[in-house]
Amino acid sequence: MSNNIFSNDQEFVSSFKKQLFIDSTEWFGQAPGAIHFIDRMDRRYSFIFRAVVHFRNKNDVYLVIKIPRNPSMTKLIEVVSSEKLRQEAKLEAKILERIYQRVQESSENSLAAIKVYGYYPQFCAIVMEELRMRLLKEDITGFSKLVLSNKNWKNFISNATKSSAWLFLFHEASDMQQDIKLSETNILEDVNYSISRLENVSGLDFTNLRIRFEKYYESIKSKKVKIGMLHNDFHLGNVFILKGEKVGAFDPNWESRGPIYIDIARLMIDLETRRSQILSFGILFSQLRIDEYKSAVLSGYFRISDFDLQLTTFFCALEVVKKWRVNEEFFVDKNLKLLVGIKPILMFWTRRYFNNLIHHYI
Repeated sequence: MSNNIFSNDQEFVSSFKKQLFIDSTEWFGQAPGAIHFIDRMDRRYSFIFRAVVHFRNKNDVYLVIKIPRNPSMTKLIEVVSSEKLRQEAKLEAKILERIYQRVQESSENSLAAIKVYGYYPQFCAIVMEELRMRLLKEDITGFSKLVLSNKNWKNFISNATKSSAWLFLFHEASDMQQDIKLSETNILEDVNYSISRLENVSGLDFTNLRIRFEKYYESIKSKKVKIGMLHNDFHLGNVFILKGEKVGAFDPNWESRGPIYIDIARLMIDLETRRSQILSFGILFSQLRIDEYKSAVLSGYFRISDFDLQLTTFFCALEVVKKWRVNEEFFVDKNLKLLVGIKPILMFWTRRYFNNLIHHYI
């Protein structure tokens, strides 16, 4: 598609509004009085718009419009020239529609999914319903909400269980393949790549860590894993809660297939690798609560089916390496306002914390 389809972003938005005006009549059974774009958020990998559809004699309807982008893109008209982004948006819309249908058909009335109204290739955009929600991570923010309230903790555990049940539906909707041997995946390359990135940002030598992973891998490489479309960023910050404590998720990456344990492990390690837990010297959440959380994640996903403990711990250790690298990047951020005397102490502690956590798993 040509770069010249729209001459500027104003023309892009104007054309989009006209198309939404036409389609809203079909979606909502009544022609709208007006459509306004009321908010814009430039995320690293997407432009997000909020729009309101006004009707003369019914309540307004709010929409979310997602347009994928590369981080270097600052204008909407840059996006429509990228066939890669168009295909990403098409795939995301397709999977979102599958998940919505799968949730609607399931007996899981505690789960939720985002309804897609339309995919627009000419705008490289997905139009979705806007849901009034809170993020699951908000339930574990602040001592008053969690540490002092057993009731809030139990509610959090219930929602964590639902979130992994939602993850199962996500994998199922993306056509999980039959089990294949771990050795037939590229997971060992993923391990080496992740450790190399950690070495580059930290300036440390992790040869012993690489050897540790390789030895553990040798003991499990004949085990079989299911392959599915990966969310690739399934953590508490991407899980949402609706009224009635219905649970869903958003922001999948849509780019790769791989062992489903990657997504499961990412959720499992979230609590113990949150920055608040690390900087509190591991005392914000007790080991008892962390273990209860992990059990909730596993039971929500696998139900009464068996899961492989060795595979689970291997993938958890790998996800810890990835989170360690993110933590190192946090400390090398030039904009970070840390006193010179505090930063080395914090880095020493966090490195020790992550190293011990990996050894705990493998």
